[in-house]
Amino acid sequence: MIPSPYQQAIYDFIKNEKGSCVVEAVAGSGKTTTIVEAAKLLPENLFVAFVAFNKAIAKELSTRLPPLVKSCTLNSLGFTAWLKSAGRHVQVDAHKISEICDDVIESNEKGSYAQAVKKLVGLAKAHGLVPKEWAKGRIVLTHDTEQNWYELADKYAVEPDGGGTMEKLVEYSRIVLRQSIKLANQVIDFDDQIYMPVICQCNFFRYDVLFVDELQDVSMIQRAMLRLSIKKTGRLIGVGDKKQSLYGFRGAGIDSIDRVVEEFNAKVLPLSISYRCPQSVVKEARRYVEHIEPHESAPVGKVETLMTYHPGIFRNSDGIVCRNSAPLVDLAYRLIRFGRGCRILGREIGQGLIRLIEKLDAFTIDELESNLQVYAAREIGKCIAKGQEDKAAGIADKVETIRVIIEDLPEKKRTIEYLCESIGSLFTDKDEGLLTLSTVHKAKGLEYDRVFILEPQLMPSPWARQAWQKDQEQNIAYVAVTRSKSELYYITVNGLTEETPQKTVAVSEAEKQPEVAK
Repeated sequence: MIPSPYQQAIYDFIKNEKGSCVVEAVAGSGKTTTIVEAAKLLPENLFVAFVAFNKAIAKELSTRLPPLVKSCTLNSLGFTAWLKSAGRHVQVDAHKISEICDDVIESNEKGSYAQAVKKLVGLAKAHGLVPKEWAKGRIVLTHDTEQNWYELADKYAVEPDGGGTMEKLVEYSRIVLRQSIKLANQVIDFDDQIYMPVICQCNFFRYDVLFVDELQDVSMIQRAMLRLSIKKTGRLIGVGDKKQSLYGFRGAGIDSIDRVVEEFNAKVLPLSISYRCPQSVVKEARRYVEHIEPHESAPVGKVETLMTYHPGIFRNSDGIVCRNSAPLVDLAYRLIRFGRGCRILGREIGQGLIRLIEKLDAFTIDELESNLQVYAAREIGKCIAKGQEDKAAGIADKVETIRVIIEDLPEKKRTIEYLCESIGSLFTDKDEGLLTLSTVHKAKGLEYDRVFILEPQLMPSPWARQAWQKDQEQNIAYVAVTRSKSELYYITVNGLTEETPQKTVAVSEAEKQPEVAK
């Protein structure tokens, strides 16, 4: 295959020039294929590694990369360095922080603080926060001051449940982090695999060239580890897309690509042709990313709004995506009633709903509905008062999702137990060969022959008020649109009918939908 001018420029830089570079790749641009081909251009006497986003991708890449190029994850880089420092006896326990919380938090306060402490400690590790007594001789990216802990909690909307206080949350979190560090020579969790070897400046294997995928999702502590994993004369070749950064609320740096460019003095090279999307979908995507281009041989494709549609329109290869979970649940139950099997992607979403139900401590469905109303009013009000609109949006969506599921319960099975069973069976991560419904966040990295965007008016979220939140909303819309390989449709829940054939209205320049805040 003849490389595009963008690909050729990348190959020429990697083969003939020195220094680091960042490839800014649009959705569907074949970024991984491009970088794999680039890796084949390097001399065989160099130590080269390709850092993938997860184990599955790393395993798949190992079959495509040259034999001398190591395929790994960020966690495996860190874990290898930590084992050399602490010894091979170190055990990995994903529940480590939960177990420390069980020991540290008073039994009558676990319900108020345990979940929040776990999240805040994870964020502290992602930001390289190190307790003062452990700081000597270690890398400190964020200083252990009460102010920094409060700012971290505020930025990511971490609060205790029930009647807990922020003071106690920070107090418990500081104790748990210290205990976690103290135990790291015996047991670590996945966050520790990066946090501990970085703050302790362990002896990382240093590569001549380090390829890094999904650069837009790299956190502060991960960037520090990349610096420790490259020789002084080494090169970082990063690839990512600023407009596919969706996880600012989890600690991933929303400015990660810009930071890498600055810290590694990297040259920026574009990869602007989408090989996935047809011309009409690329035209739609240009509302969010002006420089995305269709391939010269791309089909025209289709972008339409379906005013009405019936269950038979969907194929199992389609994807239905939505900004929020509640409309997906509503549509899923309607499709199931019409005899159309489907699944909602995201087992952890269902688990989060069940945890909220358990926290509200209701004995009957009627009591739960009442508790939900009180909880939503109280917690959303608190979030709005603190400018935490993204957290308010998440709470509102969770509460509405539970309400939708309650409405579909059979009259004789209106119990808390059956409600939780229904949630568990509806949300899954298994590929069951069914029509897939997904939030846009869960659909990131996936593609479908045809994409149906459900309730497009939810993008941007009405809760997005801060500048970074509005940027994330634009990114969400861009990701939703660019999942399509052939056709893109906008639909609503109420447009579903059992028998009426769908009516289509082509999207014109004059009525661009959804409208995104600038």
